[in-house]
Amino acid sequence: MIKKILNNKLNLALAGLIVFSAFLFRQTFLAYFSQDDFFHFKLGQADNLTSFLHFFSLKSLGSIGFYRPLTVQVYSFLGQVVFGLNCYLYHFFNFLIFSLTILVIFNIFKKLFKNNGEAFLATFIYAVSSFHFTTLSFLWGIEELLTGLFYFLTVFFYLKKSNWSLFFFILALLSRETAITLPLVIFLFEFIRDKNFKKVWPFFVVLTAYLGIRWWYKIIPDKTIYLISFSPKVIFNNYFWFLSWGIGAPENLIDFISFPKINPRFFETYPFFGKLEIILLAIIFWLIFVEAVKLFGGKKQKDREKLKLCFFFAGWFLITLLPFVFLVNHRFAFYLEIPFFGLAGFLSPIFFKTKLKWFFLSLYLGISLLTVNFYSKFYWGVTRAKIAHKILINLKNEYPVLPENASLFFLNDKNYSSPSVEWGGTSTQAKHALSGCNGPSFVYQNDSLRCYFEDFDKPSDFQDNIYKFTVILEK
Repeated sequence: MIKKILNNKLNLALAGLIVFSAFLFRQTFLAYFSQDDFFHFKLGQADNLTSFLHFFSLKSLGSIGFYRPLTVQVYSFLGQVVFGLNCYLYHFFNFLIFSLTILVIFNIFKKLFKNNGEAFLATFIYAVSSFHFTTLSFLWGIEELLTGLFYFLTVFFYLKKSNWSLFFFILALLSRETAITLPLVIFLFEFIRDKNFKKVWPFFVVLTAYLGIRWWYKIIPDKTIYLISFSPKVIFNNYFWFLSWGIGAPENLIDFISFPKINPRFFETYPFFGKLEIILLAIIFWLIFVEAVKLFGGKKQKDREKLKLCFFFAGWFLITLLPFVFLVNHRFAFYLEIPFFGLAGFLSPIFFKTKLKWFFLSLYLGISLLTVNFYSKFYWGVTRAKIAHKILINLKNEYPVLPENASLFFLNDKNYSSPSVEWGGTSTQAKHALSGCNGPSFVYQNDSLRCYFEDFDKPSDFQDNIYKFTVILEK
């Protein structure tokens, strides 16, 4: 009876945590389509079963550079069939995946900690971290969300000694290539705990086959976009920023800090927010350092067991970030969906039985609320979604129908005051928000549509069917 009551309380607590997360990230449910959403919609078009099965083909993907049939083509196809152009339903589905991930994560923590309290604390830390806002803002955040769900299901069933773990590992690989780190995580677990390495080799066999197929079909990411550096400075810098984003720093803070200096423009643009963020981050970093030193200095057997788990969680964080820490420019907070599990697991045992637990949680929740509020107003994913929505509504009002082989010429608003040369005019913002011509061609359902943007190019004077549209962003 007592166990049943406790389980009911625990289930209510988990349900409450999911409801609170929905409230915390509520602004993401309102974000319209933008950027890669339109490109993915185009990739997810199929007229029959043959074209649907072609989503899993490897021959035509060399030029794209990635192989994510489940999270790109299948998701986009089924979304268009079931949800149509209702962006709210897509976001609801994405949050549903996020909610399932929270439940799976809790059950993994429960198996590892063997303590419901520590497991719930780690799950709470994971569920309310502000970086989830960046993932949930885009429809194509499903790449991180669904890969994460399959990744965690692999670990969960592995801990249960079930063959389903290998099945979910394959699904994770079909969702996003960053799942290649999973065998290393499992190997680390065996190295620290059971040392039964025979259980790990099937995962490395699948991984070897997967990498071999990608190499054979030359499915390699564009090196001009994913510029790689093996410089220790770049690697350390990336690890630091992923850690900072995980504990609550806003993603754009990276643009204002060059150690040990902080660009004053950050405080000019966000005077109260900027100062409070830096103060909270400094306190949280200090608390983590102090409590980690106490744990690592413990001599009791229980402390040693915790120490093993902490090594595993720290290793998880370091290993699962390997696909991203060598990137020079392509660094985003939404890459943390899988790695942050390790950081949440690391933080729970070092604070669970300390006097500073509630102080730490108050600061952590406070900085999450602060950063989420900032994201809801200024995050580039949200602002570009608003831009895309406004442009497409005005475009459809001005040109309800466009003929075949028509050309759209997006012009700059001459009254627009651009913040910098790199930012560009309103046509530049339109190109980014609409993913070039993918947005207009998707809305008009016209694959022959061509688009030109004043800051980049213009149609020939001899072209016919040119429709000019001035991009006005200000109200």
